[in-house]
Amino acid sequence: MKPVPMIPPVTGWNGPASVNSNFYDDSGFFRPRAGSKRRRGPDQDEIDGRFNLTKPFPPPVLPPPVRLDTTAIKNLMVDGAAKVTAVNLLVAEKGVPAHAKVLAESVVSLYSIIESIVEKAIMPLTEIKFTDNKRAVGTPDPEEQKIREVLETAEKTSVIFGANLGSAPIGSRATLANNFTAGLREAAMNKAKAGFGAGADTNEVSAAAAEAVRVAADALSCAEGLDFLGQCSRETNNHKDVEFEAKRGTLLAKKTFCSMPVIATFEDRNSRIFFENTLRTTCGIRATMSLPAGIRSELRKFHEEIKREHSGKIVMTRTDIKTLSFVAFSKLDGAPSWTRLEKTMKIPYSCVSGNSSYE
Repeated sequence: MKPVPMIPPVTGWNGPASVNSNFYDDSGFFRPRAGSKRRRGPDQDEIDGRFNLTKPFPPPVLPPPVRLDTTAIKNLMVDGAAKVTAVNLLVAEKGVPAHAKVLAESVVSLYSIIESIVEKAIMPLTEIKFTDNKRAVGTPDPEEQKIREVLETAEKTSVIFGANLGSAPIGSRATLANNFTAGLREAAMNKAKAGFGAGADTNEVSAAAAEAVRVAADALSCAEGLDFLGQCSRETNNHKDVEFEAKRGTLLAKKTFCSMPVIATFEDRNSRIFFENTLRTTCGIRATMSLPAGIRSELRKFHEEIKREHSGKIVMTRTDIKTLSFVAFSKLDGAPSWTRLEKTMKIPYSCVSGNSSYE
């Protein structure tokens, strides 16, 4: 049998006879030859319109946002986790029939599957934002993004109060940086020596002081930069540090010196926390995360409110970058750990909208 000759998928006239009639394709979807005339059908205009990419198409109609009761879902998952814990204990018991163990293991596996679906599929649906019938997938809210950027910067910045910057007011940044380093060394040595009573071995005191200086220098090396808030240092005293240490049973001599707030920047949050803890425990100097004045003012109000609601307890308030809110902790005096409180407060955008100064 002879092979069927290839017929080009075009139609037209004034050409070879083989293409005047195309027996293999009559859809009309192919571009005609130059000078040829396309065959038309009753629905050809409609087909051409569907494939016309130059005309303006109407915007897609998106479905309404998914509204789920996230609180009920979370409560249900917490209840399910408690039941799964009980099932796991049943599996671990001796004397349980084999078929009961198989059933219990099946229940645990089913819960794991449901937990994964809720975490990876259902809960992310509630975070999708819809605006004017347009899906803003992956586009953060500009106000929330501004607050998040401010908090990310603040988490890598620490402000130090009460640092000894010399006996006379100084405005030179280079001299202030040298005096700050010398002040840390002196504070570390004095705090280490204060831990020994009268008649202590001189070698032990010297070794403890040298170790304190080394720890302080190691913490300071984590800082990527230093800055000073103000034109020059001014005379002050360390009465706040004396009171701060007296609450912890440590004696600290009161003295007058020149100081000003010092801003230290770090690579990440953990380096800042390590630096602040070292300054407090080794040098007796206060340092805290540097927040804009607006956020610090609202945080102070939130702190006072928590203090009134939990009188008789020690309270602590912090910013939470994950939820962009103020969170609170409390504990009894002398308790080893803090308990997180349920009450929170969203950080208002007005705190950062036009206020970037520091207290």
